[in-house]
Amino acid sequence: MSSDALIVTFQREAEELLMALEEGLLELESAADSAETIDRLFRAAHTLKGNAGMVGLTEIVRLTHVLENVLDRLRARSLVASETVVEALLSGFDALKVAVEGSANGVVFVASAEYEAAIAELSTLCDADELASSPLEERLVEVEVYFRPDFWESGDDLTTFLEELALLGPLETVELLSDRVPPLSELVVTSCCLGLRVRLRTNSGPMGVMGVCFLSVDEENIRITDLSKTQPASTDSLAVAAGVELQNDAEMLAAPATAQAASEQAPAARATSAGGATKARAGSIRVDTDKLDRMLDLVGELVIGISQVQDRSNSAARAAAAIERLEALGRDLQDQVMNLRMLPIHDTFERFRRPIRDLAKELDKQVEFSTAGGATQVDKKVIDCLADPLKHMLRNCVSHGIESPEERLAVGKPAAGRIHLSATQREGHVLIEIADDGRGIDCARVVSKAEERGLIEKGQHLSQSEIYELLFLPGFSTAATLSEISGRGVGLDVVKKGIQALRGSIATESRPGRGTTFRIRLPLTLAIVEGMNVRVGAETVTIPLPSVVELIAPGPHTIQTVEGKNEYLDVRGQLLPMLRLSEILALPTQEIDLGEVRVVIVETERRKFGLLVDRVVGMAQTVIKPLDRSYDLFGQMTPGFVKPRSVNGAAILGDGNVGIILDVHGVESAAFGAA
Repeated sequence: MSSDALIVTFQREAEELLMALEEGLLELESAADSAETIDRLFRAAHTLKGNAGMVGLTEIVRLTHVLENVLDRLRARSLVASETVVEALLSGFDALKVAVEGSANGVVFVASAEYEAAIAELSTLCDADELASSPLEERLVEVEVYFRPDFWESGDDLTTFLEELALLGPLETVELLSDRVPPLSELVVTSCCLGLRVRLRTNSGPMGVMGVCFLSVDEENIRITDLSKTQPASTDSLAVAAGVELQNDAEMLAAPATAQAASEQAPAARATSAGGATKARAGSIRVDTDKLDRMLDLVGELVIGISQVQDRSNSAARAAAAIERLEALGRDLQDQVMNLRMLPIHDTFERFRRPIRDLAKELDKQVEFSTAGGATQVDKKVIDCLADPLKHMLRNCVSHGIESPEERLAVGKPAAGRIHLSATQREGHVLIEIADDGRGIDCARVVSKAEERGLIEKGQHLSQSEIYELLFLPGFSTAATLSEISGRGVGLDVVKKGIQALRGSIATESRPGRGTTFRIRLPLTLAIVEGMNVRVGAETVTIPLPSVVELIAPGPHTIQTVEGKNEYLDVRGQLLPMLRLSEILALPTQEIDLGEVRVVIVETERRKFGLLVDRVVGMAQTVIKPLDRSYDLFGQMTPGFVKPRSVNGAAILGDGNVGIILDVHGVESAAFGAA
């Protein structure tokens, strides 16, 4: 495996191990005597230590080894997981996270004062101050290796290996080992049977040496001897890329090289590969092999189907059957590709546990955070875009929703407030709920603040849902003073914009003194929309199906005009606002066939309303073309067409023409002035 690939593998696994460490440390805070949690933490730290050593990241090895020692003392019950111990472990974790992220930013990580302080604090807990000591003294090390049989085939050579080893220190002797070379009659010229015995002077620990050797040599064929001790160093504490559980070898890792030594000695190529790792991680997804196998099968069938269609000897009936088969395969392949992008939302939920805990401590509040539905599968792009809105919502719950312990006890509540984050999948959507058992929303105070800021007229009557909507206006806050936590003009308005950018909606429910629940409704995927295709003038418009309530053929007295301008639709005795979609989209109208005209009833979190269209074409799955990459597509439409905010995107239709994908929230905003 190349060094680039090894760094990428390390980064991917490090992300999972860091998440496991953070989750475990927060569990340890509430269940200090949990042997299972401590064991899980120890394994994660141990694995990360070995993986870091494998790629020569000695600073990460140094810190994880101290973490491991503290956790080992917790396992042995010679140390109690007190608040002080957990705080020290969390500080160490924060430093470790910085180091791991630093290993992928294109430069060699250099320990900061905060990093050294975290190591010193942890070392004090386990009487291992020597682990935080200054660099190792230079020593003479003998390295004996036998290369993999495919060493030549991978493009490697002995000179390159020796050059990389020399970066750790000057080479004193180099001896070629040929005792494993078979007789000439059995020799395979492409197979490497050679080894090397090298003596070098270095102040890098065995893990640093292992990091170089492991790229070209199997673990069992590496032998490292510290000639100053004449004791061979064990290789048992190495972790292979597959994540084999490590065995403890404290002597081997007792004092790795410092960041300064690593900075001077690390291969230049390693810094370059770290930068490449960042790019690779940004767009990577772990995929089950079963999904890939299924996709490969579909591609094979698709190739066969194309051949059948291209066969000119086909009869019309056989050609039609082949085309139908291709269409079915296309749908299956599309579904499978979309399935590859689906990831559980668990990791996104769990990343908020630590920030909530820290914010609660900062505000002197007690908060119990729980999650449910973490296995719910959501498109990766939705997950990536969801983190920021959820962060603002949860901060709002802690800072505004949950009361202080004294307030809660005074009204008969437990001292610790509860915040629950959940996800469920329903009919092509994911429903996310953020619920707290705090003070609830004080509608009178919200109205008063809105009047004070001139957002509404004094004495204006608002429904409860309209009052809740005021919370999402830019700059609105009920905070008495400005701080780093609230009242900075960046809050729930950012949430709403972010959610609407995901083609979602948010609704609020609150009971004074009992708590508040925010419900976020999002599509499972942003790449494809299930929609109802309608004709408006000369254009085809797709209305996202999740917003559609029903379809109505209006009768002669169904549509009513109020005050000479606003139109309403009488739906079984209920008057709903009606909009002419041609006017909203500024599309030239054609002569309407009254027999085909239809009203599509749509619904947002605020209201129901009707959209008058010329006729309904049918239902279809539409691939969304983002406006930032395909704005020129609109040039193919009716001359003079100007893109309104009511358009969510474009789509290439089956006949090659361009269609419009409607933004129902944008239509509502344009027509009713919704925030």
